[in-house]
Amino acid sequence: MKLNKKRIQDILMGVVILWFSLISYQQVRTINKNSAMFPKLIILLLFISGVGLTASSIFALIKEGRKETPEEDVGYLTKEMFLFQLVFPGIIFLVNLLLLKLLGMYITTFFLVSMLMIYQEFLLGSLKKSKKFFLVVGLYGVGAAIGMYLIFSVLLSMPTPIGVFGI
Repeated sequence: MKLNKKRIQDILMGVVILWFSLISYQQVRTINKNSAMFPKLIILLLFISGVGLTASSIFALIKEGRKETPEEDVGYLTKEMFLFQLVFPGIIFLVNLLLLKLLGMYITTFFLVSMLMIYQEFLLGSLKKSKKFFLVVGLYGVGAAIGMYLIFSVLLSMPTPIGVFGI
């Protein structure tokens, strides 16, 4: 049976989102009840998004399976697709989740944004090992960390995980 590559990728991404939201919920359970309200809401929305993406893709695959001639490019789930779409992004999120308690939220945010930008460029085949590229990546990481600080510490006055550096 031939499978639609886009649908398979959507299912894999939905599984990654579900996995990440469940692990994140485990981390939030130990936070003060009042402080955990916003993160739990975000995690719930993330979970619902993962369920929706996975379910809609599965239903679309079932519906497309009833047709005799598929309309889109089709192929089988390959080892490379599994690694690049599920395993490597999952490892990136897991590493950052583990670094959260060690380095704190803002430094971890910097690393997460930077790693995701580098990984995206790698997947697109346009990874440039130039100073300008890494400067842009670093600026986006710093911008994301500052944005997280402004949202959580200034606007919401919420405590965030503090790492060994006290940041």
